[in-house]
Amino acid sequence: MQKFKILITSFLLFLCPCLIHGENMQKKVVLITGCSSGIGFHTAAHLSDAGYKVYAGLLDVSQDGNLLKQATRQPENLIPITLDVTSAQHIKDAMDQIMLQDGHIDILINNAAYGLFGPVDSCTMQEIKQQFEVNLFGAIELTHAVIPHFRKQASGRIICISSTRAFNTSSIQGVYSATKSALEAIAGSWASTLFPWNIHVTLVEPDATDTAFPKNMVCGSFYKDTDTPY
Repeated sequence: MQKFKILITSFLLFLCPCLIHGENMQKKVVLITGCSSGIGFHTAAHLSDAGYKVYAGLLDVSQDGNLLKQATRQPENLIPITLDVTSAQHIKDAMDQIMLQDGHIDILINNAAYGLFGPVDSCTMQEIKQQFEVNLFGAIELTHAVIPHFRKQASGRIICISSTRAFNTSSIQGVYSATKSALEAIAGSWASTLFPWNIHVTLVEPDATDTAFPKNMVCGSFYKDTDTPY
């Protein structure tokens, strides 16, 4: 656990120094998705400790909200919110809450994702579509909800948690890799079009990390069959 916290701190300090030090002393407002465990959980706790006001997106606030608050030394800085990135209503509610309480947002961290495990042809089309809904389309819809606020204040940062699998796929992670490759292409486009409004885009590409991610992976339906060709 300690090694993981050091990893998170190093990534924030080295790749995104503006998050830790800020452009000014005003408290920054951060929205992070996928905070129930792993990178999202520890990033939310770390930024809260560093003095940022963190809105931590969770699928189940009643289950994970208290655990997250217990992980930070400054729980008053951490606001657990219900946020399923595949729900347009959740996205609207999250943005309405942030604007009502703070009037601005400075940083969006697109972290929510899960892995679909198995050869591509072992996954149903519904499973493949759901993987894209969470890992790609949800990030796009949420980012597009945030961009108008960034434009209005002429500043903002979008951080997308990708993966080394975006450019180095494997036999059993083809669909997951496809979502991360697509996210990187979209992020590159955002970076090249949003900079006139002082909106910056950062891609983070972790390799295998000691989190609950493997336990949350979903196997393709046919890959689990006893008579699978694999």
